[in-house]
Amino acid sequence: MGDVCIGEIKKGSRAKVKKLIESGTIQKIEAEVSGGNYKIVRYDSGRDKYFYDSLEDAFCITIEITYREEIKEDVKK
Repeated sequence: MGDVCIGEIKKGSRAKVKKLIESGTIQKIEAEVSGGNYKIVRYDSGRDKYFYDSLEDAFCITIEITYREEIKEDVKK
């Protein structure tokens, strides 16, 4: 999300998402993160160190993919 990895897609859904991406039919992807028992990782280039902020609430990630279905024409001989 915004060039930041927020998690992994569960194994059973990866093939579906990969197929959608490869199909070229995706029109829009929206994501929302709310709450948060998560960590935010920050990099301090001056000190060449990573730091993280720990947050305490439960969190939820919602991803909505809008796509158009492919129209398949019947070919009659």
